[in-house]
Parts: sequence; C-alpha cells; structure tokens
Amino acid sequence: SLNSGAVLKKKKTRRKASPRKAAMREADRLWSLLVRGRDGGRCQWPGCPNAGNNAHHAFSRRHLGVRWCVDVGVTLCWAHHFHTAHGEPELFRDFLIKRWGEDKFDTLKALAYLPQKVDVGMVLIGLKQLV
Repeated sequence: SLNSGAVLKKKKTRRKASPRKAAMREADRLWSLLVRGRDGGRCQWPGCPNAGNNAHHAFSRRHLGVRWCVDVGVTLCWAHHFHTAHGEPELFRDFLIKRWGEDKFDTLKALAYLPQKVDVGMVLIGLKQLV
C-alpha cells in the first residue's frame, strides 16, 4: 500500500555502452592526457599564467578524421576554454593561425571536413602507444 500519496519510482538503470562508444570514450581520455602532457599542463593562451586542465578540440569532435589527432588539441584554462574558445570563435581562430601557421591550420581544417570512416579500435591502439 502507498503511504500518503507517495509515488513509486522506477529505478533508473544505466545501459552499458556499446563497445564502439566505450572505445571512443577511452580514446577521448587518452587524447586529452596527450594534449595536456604535450602542453605541460599550462594554459596556452598567450600571457595566461593559469594551469590548463581543459584539452580543447580546435575542430568539433564530430569531425572524426581529426578527433583524436593530438595536433588539433590545445590546453586551456577553464576561462579561456569557455569564454574564448567557445565564446569568441574568430578570436580563437586567429590564435590558432598564429600558433600553427596558416598552412597547417588550413590543412587540419581540410582534414576535419573530409567525410571519413574511422576505425576507433585502431585509433585507440595508436593512442595507447603514445601515452
């Protein structure tokens, strides 16, 4: 019997991630470690003295061709990640071009926008070798 109108709630169960989703999550984690390690754990925004705890993708993660390419990552503090990288995209684009050079920026951008199928298992193997 129910006491004073209490509603029985169905317990939420978390569905196990598919093997591909689990591999993608692990590849994202390793990619982040590699980017932050390469940048010495410091925010790469010019003149920023803060520690960097956010590995930012220069191109959206939906672009699988470069999603796990360490070259498209940059370590930022929370403020520069949130307010600059996501809030001021033109300013951030200029930062990337100055950091990488226009040729490298254009090459990575072209790779990002090519439709590509990615073997996440192979990506994961490669990232594990780099860590």
